[in-house]
Amino acid sequence: IKESTQNPEPQKKKTATITNNRTNPAETEAAMARKKHMKQLELKAIEEQRKAGTQIDNKKLERIRKNAQEKIDEEEDIVKLLKTYSERAITFSIRDKQLKDKMEREKKEKDYEKRMRLAMEID
Repeated sequence: IKESTQNPEPQKKKTATITNNRTNPAETEAAMARKKHMKQLELKAIEEQRKAGTQIDNKKLERIRKNAQEKIDEEEDIVKLLKTYSERAITFSIRDKQLKDKMEREKKEKDYEKRMRLAMEID
């Protein structure tokens, strides 16, 4: 640690050896350009991940807000009253259907009994 903090030249030597290993200056430039391009791609990928994470967080927060607002709305008296009316209307419609079915069933039974009486009288 002391050497790297005291003398910045060894780091320069490392980059110099990397560039000196290449015999052609065009290769060196191409390698540096590739390295720069790869770093840009890496930064772009990190930024996209960060954006995706914030979008997910925003969706979660929106869903939480929506649920909270629905709960608040459900606690209001007018909402409770409207729900009660709705449930009563559903109950009445079911009851009306049941009464209608009962009447039809009774009518069929009376018709059957009437036919049976006629059949007994004929015999």
